Amino acid sequence: MAMQRNKANEVNISWTLFVQLTHWLVAALVITNFFNDTAFWHRMIGYACLVLVLLRVFLWLVCEQSQLIPVL
Repeated sequence: MAMQRNKANEVNISWTLFVQLTHWLVAALVITNFFNDTAFWHRMIGYACLVLVLLRVFLWLVCEQSQLIPVL
């Protein structure tokens, strides 16, 4: 998320496209996991969620702190 101040000194928080995609992908994977009955796919979906969350944290630490990512 990127924070910007407008003329009234209010903070506008806008999500980048990557944040939106990871948010909805993790949500979709969690919902998919509810309907899954095999241990293998449960584990794979869990690993996919973990990778998405770690990528999001990495992007926040590296890029967003230096404002390298354009905001929608």
